[in-house]
Amino acid sequence: MLDLVPLPELEAHLRSRRMPRRSAEVPFLDRPIGPGMPWPARLSPRQKFPLPFPSSTAPPHLVMASLIVDPSMPSTAAYDVALLDTAPVRPSKLAPQSLFVIERGTDASKEAVLRYIRPGAQHYYLVTDLTLDTPADWEPLLLSVSELAAAIKARVRWIGSNWLGTERDRDPHTQRGRFLYDPISS
Repeated sequence: MLDLVPLPELEAHLRSRRMPRRSAEVPFLDRPIGPGMPWPARLSPRQKFPLPFPSSTAPPHLVMASLIVDPSMPSTAAYDVALLDTAPVRPSKLAPQSLFVIERGTDASKEAVLRYIRPGAQHYYLVTDLTLDTPADWEPLLLSVSELAAAIKARVRWIGSNWLGTERDRDPHTQRGRFLYDPISS
């Protein structure tokens, strides 16, 4: 029988049947982020998630976060987890297509939400999916550049669905989601 199968086809079949390579795992933040939720201070000691791209090690600045649905951000409503890059972000390097986790509000009611950030002549603005095309509705950020850098908690690198089923479902090659930014470059 093996004489009837071309060698490249047989090799491809054998490659597909090999054990899947393990991917590095990153810890979750200990609480979800979204409207009404402050930026978590700690990582979960038990909950981890495989990187959504093949890698043998996880950079130390990557974390996973559970997401609370934000009515102002319908583009993220189908997703419940995100891979976040917590490396410091310089406000001068803000890309308009990037989605950020920004902490806003007063000390008593801080919340960490997903938003786009747009520079203006006098200050920066927070932009939602619903206000993307209406600059008059953008939320002004009355912060200095250093305060803005401290308020930006992370850049969203990947957003997807939480596959907490079988190990096969947690394979990074089968995870559904989308990369918002190259996961390993700055």
